[in-house]
Amino acid sequence: VSTQSTGVAQSRMSKVRLYVYDLSMGMARQLSPGLLGREIPALYHTGIAAFHREFFFGGGIQEAGEPNPMWTSQPAMQHQIIELGETTKTAQEFRVFLASISHRFTQATYNLLEHNCNNFTDECARFLIGEGIPAHITGLPAELMSTPIGAMLRPMLDQFQQQMMGQGQSMDPFGNGGQQPVAANPWGDQGQSLSQPPANPWAASAPAPAPAPVPAPVTAIVAQHQARTDLAFKAQYERPLLTSDSDIQGMLDRVLAASAKLPTELQLSQAEVATLNGLLSSEAAGMEMAAQILCKTHERWPVANLATLLWLLRWVVTKEAGNQVVANYPGMLGLAITRMGELPATARMMGLAMLANLSAHEPGKAALSSGVAQEAVEMCLLSMEAPQVLERRTAAALLYNLALCSVFQDSELVSVQMVCGLFPLVNTEQDEETKIRLLAALIHTLFCNSHACEAAANFGFELDKMEGKPEEMAQEIRSLYSA
Repeated sequence: VSTQSTGVAQSRMSKVRLYVYDLSMGMARQLSPGLLGREIPALYHTGIAAFHREFFFGGGIQEAGEPNPMWTSQPAMQHQIIELGETTKTAQEFRVFLASISHRFTQATYNLLEHNCNNFTDECARFLIGEGIPAHITGLPAELMSTPIGAMLRPMLDQFQQQMMGQGQSMDPFGNGGQQPVAANPWGDQGQSLSQPPANPWAASAPAPAPAPVPAPVTAIVAQHQARTDLAFKAQYERPLLTSDSDIQGMLDRVLAASAKLPTELQLSQAEVATLNGLLSSEAAGMEMAAQILCKTHERWPVANLATLLWLLRWVVTKEAGNQVVANYPGMLGLAITRMGELPATARMMGLAMLANLSAHEPGKAALSSGVAQEAVEMCLLSMEAPQVLERRTAAALLYNLALCSVFQDSELVSVQMVCGLFPLVNTEQDEETKIRLLAALIHTLFCNSHACEAAANFGFELDKMEGKPEEMAQEIRSLYSA
């Protein structure tokens, strides 16, 4: 396994997609022939998705997870998803670019006809892939205004916009559908200036404490799935994938050696060392206190020194007492996820494995299911583009374990996020073990969530023809969302 410190976001390309919304919800196509003398397919609003985030322009530059909650909650607005290609830019470079243009894309500069969301995504596409979005989208306002009706409506549209802007109202068609408006600075809520975008592209959506999730009612689709007795792979893959090591002493020695190389104020104290050594002689009695020490150490140690610590934590969370401490330690999982993009490849795999091992016990499952589910999925989808097979396998194991969490499967946003990520990944993954883990994750996501099934069917996702066991699993998946 490579131990180079190059960040995951710097070592591979990200797919770029254009989400095309119809603000008229089908009315444009129905009414335009009679009103305009020509058919207008839709009233376009677009968002550009890269690095598993969607960026759009309304009341300033804004962003949301991919897919945007508005996309999943408003099927009538779903017009098209266009695969624009892959970008060689990093997430960090893209955020620097957004900062550089943010002064031109504010609530004050928005113009419904001449400087709108589609002009924004067009500029973003040119930066990311070297060419703009389809011309029929950016050219729609001019096409509308060239008609007699359009010319008559122009003064009213201008007056409407002036009134909206004069009242301080955003022209964002989504309102609060994405994240909170960020005005000129997309990272204002991070305390960053425009000249200092986040160093970590995964830190843009740091998880906030979430209320206890309420399980969704069993829908007709889910009830139909639960009544089936022919889902062999659903029955075969019911246990979480866990990893560990037998050489606990070796792991602990590496942590203590790493501590000795740090400045005095960051080193483990003698009392902490004694408590950690007690893990080996009295595992059950000392586990809770040792886990607290490790979580506290994770907070204060530099990113470059976290590999051995995450290695030991990976084992600690397989023990019930350690699992409960790590799962409930304030900010632990959120910090682990947001720092993941800065870690060297080996440390990143240890971090992914530690999160996957949380599924060994109920406290860890509950923590993954609630406050950090969306961020964990986004992190996994990024790691699934890594060149190292072992990192992709570990990320796929975490996705599978997440899919086993019943509360997570009741989440519309995260389940649709899983579907949108898993289908393309299965079709492109070359490593069979990784592919099987992704297929197992997809089976569980579709089995327990009607939103996931509807998304798979409505978005037109298809699995390519495979061979052997992967094809058998694919057939089971097709039966879940096409029934």
